[in-house]
Amino acid sequence: MAPPENSRKNTLTNLILGPIDRFQLNHLEFTAVNFCCAVIAGLMSCSDLLLDLGPRYYSVSISATIIFIYYKSRVTDDFRKFLLPFITAMFFFIFYVWFMLGGITGVYLLIALSFSAIIPIIVEGKSRYFVLFVLFLAVTFMCTVEIDYPGFIFAQKNRTSRLLDLYTSTVLLGIGLVLYFSLVMRSHKNQALQIKSLNRSLEKTNRLLTARNNELQSALTEIKTLQGILPICASCKKIRDDSGYWHQVEAYVQNHSEAEFSHSLCPDCARKLYPDLHEEDPS
Repeated sequence: MAPPENSRKNTLTNLILGPIDRFQLNHLEFTAVNFCCAVIAGLMSCSDLLLDLGPRYYSVSISATIIFIYYKSRVTDDFRKFLLPFITAMFFFIFYVWFMLGGITGVYLLIALSFSAIIPIIVEGKSRYFVLFVLFLAVTFMCTVEIDYPGFIFAQKNRTSRLLDLYTSTVLLGIGLVLYFSLVMRSHKNQALQIKSLNRSLEKTNRLLTARNNELQSALTEIKTLQGILPICASCKKIRDDSGYWHQVEAYVQNHSEAEFSHSLCPDCARKLYPDLHEEDPS
């Protein structure tokens, strides 16, 4: 029986990530990333509102989108259809942070680097390299625009505001990373326990099947059957064995099968051998 503390942790993990016994590990990792991004986006929106940074509707809209994607990925069996909406929302979030919150001097690069670390976790195959390439192009484009047209972005009001924004964002990203690694490690542990339990069940089943197979093999070795063409004498009906010896039919069959014989006389032989014991046919 699982300790109460582990039971509470499993319940909390199921509540955050969905049914961990039904979802695969890559699904749980995607849900964990979504949850952490939703927490970070929500807290950063609150801090932006408190610090009066950027238009409120942009921040709230992006946060609501990420929270909605997290909710849908938690309750669906196919998380892959939410990969593109999530990546698109993150690109919009990076663009918002760059355009509205000070560009390179703000938290833009920090968010972009964090997103580049997330991509290999949630995107499989060669698609991850394509997304990373697009992210690299986007970062290069934004940096080039800021260098050539510095007035295009909304700069921070003062140095104190920029440092406060950087500090707040760094703390929130740290919280998100801690949450993510905690959830993923918990998912790995639960999956390892499930695999261990399945292995024990398979080993038990394999032992039972091996024992039953041995029983069947032993039974088969005890069964004797007559197969092939048997050379039999056309006159006395003796059977010749592989060594060339001739045996009575009943002796040969008893030696090569489980059958046993009891002797009697058929009616024809009885009348032939003992004619006096039978009445003549009235006809």
